[in-house]
Amino acid sequence: MKSEYIMILVWADLNKRKIYVPRKLMERVHILNSAEAQLYFTYRNRYPDFEVMVG
Repeated sequence: MKSEYIMILVWADLNKRKIYVPRKLMERVHILNSAEAQLYFTYRNRYPDFEVMVG
C-alpha cells in the first residue's frame, strides 16, 4: 500500500484581513471530520471577520 502525503497551506494576511485557502481544501470542507475541515474552521474561528479567498 502506497502512502501519500499532501501539504496544504492556509495563510492569513493580517494587513488585508483575508484568509487564503487552496481550492483542494475547500473541496473537502463539507466532510466535517476531515483534517481539511478542521484546518479551515480553525482559521475561520481564529479570524472570524476576515474574508476567505479561494484559489
